[in-house]
Amino acid sequence: MQLRFHLQKFFSKQLTGYEHGFVYTLGVDPVNAAENAAANQVTVYTVTFSREADQSLLQRVAEAGNGKHYHASTRNELITAFKDIATRLPTLITE
Repeated sequence: MQLRFHLQKFFSKQLTGYEHGFVYTLGVDPVNAAENAAANQVTVYTVTFSREADQSLLQRVAEAGNGKHYHASTRNELITAFKDIATRLPTLITE
């Protein structure tokens, strides 16, 4: 059990949300949810990929979650967005 707590400082919590025109929040304001996540050391990234997507809302969600918003118009831009998110995740090298 002590090992778990010792290693916990090396863990990173990330949340990536994406949408293509509809945002489902189950009655919870997504900006408030992102603020709560950030308060619990969870970084929130958002990705939109259609013209119907609410980019403004997802930008605010990412900002509230101390993350970044990406909008992809093409398959390649979507791949680039997820690759960029992956590079932002911390790496722990062990022996």
